[in-house]
Amino acid sequence: MLSVAIRLDYDVKKKWLLDKDIIYDTDIYGDLYQICLIEDFRIPVEPRIRQYQFSEKHPSSDDAEMFILGDSFLDHPRQIGIPELISDSLGIKVFYDSHYLSPLFMMGQYGVEKGKRRVLILEVVERYLNTIDPTLTPEQEIGQDKREEQIEASKPVPIINVFTGILDYFFPGNQDVEFEYFLNRSKYIGRITSLISTVRFRLFGYINEMTPVYSRNPPFLFYHETVDQSKHSYFHKHTDEEIRGVAANLAYMRDYLSLTYNLELVVMPVPNKITIYNEFVTGVSYDNYLPRLYRELENEGVHVIKLYDDFRKSKELMYYPNDTHWNTDGMNLGYQKTIEKLLELGKLDL
Repeated sequence: MLSVAIRLDYDVKKKWLLDKDIIYDTDIYGDLYQICLIEDFRIPVEPRIRQYQFSEKHPSSDDAEMFILGDSFLDHPRQIGIPELISDSLGIKVFYDSHYLSPLFMMGQYGVEKGKRRVLILEVVERYLNTIDPTLTPEQEIGQDKREEQIEASKPVPIINVFTGILDYFFPGNQDVEFEYFLNRSKYIGRITSLISTVRFRLFGYINEMTPVYSRNPPFLFYHETVDQSKHSYFHKHTDEEIRGVAANLAYMRDYLSLTYNLELVVMPVPNKITIYNEFVTGVSYDNYLPRLYRELENEGVHVIKLYDDFRKSKELMYYPNDTHWNTDGMNLGYQKTIEKLLELGKLDL
């Protein structure tokens, strides 16, 4: 029966394994716990719920009265998110999708026509602000078509394709990932995996390289991209030139969206978890990347939702200790700041 389940999509397969009591649901302990499987960080979080963009309430792009593009912070399926809260509280049709770091390209895919003035809220987590692509426009699909043509031309002859297809069916290319998923979450083997990970951590300080920085008291895990030596990291010192570049990119998007779709851009940079809780793990001071970026965006005339100060001042935790994302309190504060900004801009009839 298990081999049959391997052929099903992720959600169906996972449900089947859970229903058969073959695996236990590690999702309820956060995405960073799922990586390290160390019992010291096994703290329950809210279970996953239905995501707004897959619900009957979600409008088509043609019917939308507001657009929101975001990343996993708005996709995070543990609480009712900002797009749904805005839709419910204001009684308007809010279209939401992931921007995949190319918001202009994504807008081109929806076939949105230039019409009455509407708002587009662009949420981007801090670590990807200097990565988001402002120049990829719908016209550049031609380049994608060319790449697809090259891939098609490089494929093996039909008889090999048939043979490869048969092998792929019985032995999926990602079966090593499937097997690891099964082992780590198996009702019995998974417990052994977690025990080994926990013993190695407690005796030797070993932890998965994707969660290399942690705090024991309080128990907090931090994602590797935010603590390594890359440009996404807390430890990267952002120059004034870099910040001006990020602001200029977002100003370019503002102008393009306004001219092409008559959309008014509002940017929401979400702080990295370590930006808010750096004192748990380091004595290195924050370089004030977000406050500096806020000022530069305002100099460029780009509307920005400022979360940093309110998150730092909050007496409540804004992020899950064992997950990359904000928790319900963090998301709710993000929603409040969004409404405040929309009111300030005169975009709400309240």
